[in-house]
Amino acid sequence: GTMLANIDSFKPDPDLAAPPVNEIPEIEQFDTPQIDGATDGGGGIGFDIPWRVVGVLALILAYVLGMPAAWLLRRQNRRNNATTPPDRVETAWAETAEILELGFEVDRRPSETRTEFAQRMERERRVPSEGLDELAGTATVARFHPTGVTEVEADRADAVARMLETAVNKRVPLARRWLRLLDPRRLLGSRSTIVTDPTLGMSDGPKPPDDGDLSAEANQPVGAGR
Repeated sequence: GTMLANIDSFKPDPDLAAPPVNEIPEIEQFDTPQIDGATDGGGGIGFDIPWRVVGVLALILAYVLGMPAAWLLRRQNRRNNATTPPDRVETAWAETAEILELGFEVDRRPSETRTEFAQRMERERRVPSEGLDELAGTATVARFHPTGVTEVEADRADAVARMLETAVNKRVPLARRWLRLLDPRRLLGSRSTIVTDPTLGMSDGPKPPDDGDLSAEANQPVGAGR
């Protein structure tokens, strides 16, 4: 009974009474800070990528994909232009030299003939060279005595080139070959670290008379007839 009496006698202090609702001061509103470039698309905070960045990324992607594609296109054009047995042999040699350089960064020295280059590759254990000496000999005949090359020899040159390319692809990771393809100088047929070689195109420079003088190769200009 005493507790109920105390409750009944309790009266709130008028000075502590809550003010009327219309007298409550408004709380100042603050804007949410925005990060430069950030947008809210309704699904959380996102970022607008500047068009400049998109353009640069697009150019990089085009280069990474375009350089190997251009190299393959150039290679296919070279094959399409090789319609005679000597041209087919020259193309097989050019592609073999190209794939060896691509895989192992090896190239003919200025003073080397094709045969000497093939023999040096045979001493390089890391480089597949089976059939390379045979191909070098046939390619030398194709350049200096083209009428001496038969369809059978051209077919054999094609087979050796394909065999060597397969061997290189097995030994050298695709990523490494891809990165080396990105060098724009390779598309031009030369790099600062190798000898410029016209055989990366269809031309191999001026040919001597059809006298079968195979020793003339050693006197050709530097880099001619890879």
